Amino acid sequence: MFLSAIFVIFVSFVLYHLWIRREMFKLSLKMPGPFMLPILGNVHVFHVWAGKTCEEFITIVLKIASKFANPFHFWLGTELYVVISQPEDMKVVLNATECLGRGSVYQFIPPVLGDGVLTMEVQNWKRHRKFMNPSFSVSILQSFCPIFNEKAKLLVKRVHKFMEENSQPVDFYSFMEAFSLDTVCETTMGSKMNIQEGQNTEYLKGANDLMICMAKRTLNPFYHLDFFYRRSALYKLQESGKKVVLGFVSKVVERKKEQFYATKSNAEHEEKDRSSNVHIDQLLSLADCNEKLFTEEDVKTEAGTLILTGFESTALSLSYCILMIAMHPNVQERLYDEIISVTGNSYNNVNYEDIGKFRYMEQVIKETLRLFPVVPIVARSVSAPFQLNSYTIPKGVNIVLAFILMHRNKSLWGPGAHNFDPEHFSDSSTEKMHPYAFLPFSGGPRNCMGIKYAYVVMKIALMHLLINFEFSTELKLQDLTHRFEVTLKLVNKHMVRMRARKA
Repeated sequence: MFLSAIFVIFVSFVLYHLWIRREMFKLSLKMPGPFMLPILGNVHVFHVWAGKTCEEFITIVLKIASKFANPFHFWLGTELYVVISQPEDMKVVLNATECLGRGSVYQFIPPVLGDGVLTMEVQNWKRHRKFMNPSFSVSILQSFCPIFNEKAKLLVKRVHKFMEENSQPVDFYSFMEAFSLDTVCETTMGSKMNIQEGQNTEYLKGANDLMICMAKRTLNPFYHLDFFYRRSALYKLQESGKKVVLGFVSKVVERKKEQFYATKSNAEHEEKDRSSNVHIDQLLSLADCNEKLFTEEDVKTEAGTLILTGFESTALSLSYCILMIAMHPNVQERLYDEIISVTGNSYNNVNYEDIGKFRYMEQVIKETLRLFPVVPIVARSVSAPFQLNSYTIPKGVNIVLAFILMHRNKSLWGPGAHNFDPEHFSDSSTEKMHPYAFLPFSGGPRNCMGIKYAYVVMKIALMHLLINFEFSTELKLQDLTHRFEVTLKLVNKHMVRMRARKA
């Protein structure tokens, strides 16, 4: 009798599961995609249940994409994902009101970082985004340039010191993560953390551990259940990393709060700050106003989100840039010539006006981000049925925007799509380019707020590095392999040699 009751409950559960997802099953029967297993979906394709690592995920995605036309689908457990990699589809999804919500896999970020602008529901996201956008205005970016120059000069000193003591290749990411975290904390958070001088470095390991945990949990449907995840070694790693990261963020916020309230009564100071508020000033003002637009928790969550996403994306982008420059000596010399042409002998500091003149450098940065988008894929959830291509996408489906597939599509970029060629972004090429064919910072209303910030800080850092050093590497483009840690990490590491450039 007991077993019969269990059987009835199980069958009822399965039938209920099939019924509420009937539109998804109909879609998956029409749309190309790999064969699915009941309940488990396509875990057999991704191998996550067999203990495989995040290193294989990107390779598997590329292989699946080569077998199926765009768009195609796969199941991760009981969640249906539709993968797109064509510009017109990107345009539709990124601008559709039915697709503004973040994909279900982002549910694992709030328990770690809190529910910030990166993950929150659409209505709250719109309110937060509206208040935070002014922190990235042109005038504020201009005010950051002296800080960017100062931190880049310190970076150069660190590289020189390393060269005096070592002659071996080095993973340049180790320099870039400290530089980027230092820069993000001082510009957007208004706090000198002196990471490049060896202080507060515990954050770097904690942040990297959290990215690993979020990626592995995302890819393993068993870890989607708290019952299994909380009993895993991965959860212990997450909690130790979380303690370090949130402790660092609290230190940054508390340090700025003391300055903020100490100067609040000074009307002259307040008047000055209205035109040059850094990001944390804006957050604290929203928490301090009569309407209490932000809570104290909102301030810490948004600050923590910005620090992690800002430093990680900048550090990775610059590291990939240096590696590509090291692989291509002709590109390196052309960049050096451009820098001399733009700055003459006054390259000690780069001003905002000069940054726009580095046209070839921008081509190099964009080509690097084309091949190595820091966030290779993002997911959006469908809140109501909408039309995509010839398919009606039902509510509850997750749309995967595979930027890395689109950026390497030969039909868009020609036979050299997998090669590094800055001419992909020459004026003549960009005139013909679909506006949604290149999306290193996503697109539509929910794109990255820090696009201009990223280009400015990268150009200034590259200018200082290339004026002082020549880079080389033994790595070859075709040998590079990647692992998915939410961002696109390089298994080979960014191994380069430096040589002081002769004047």
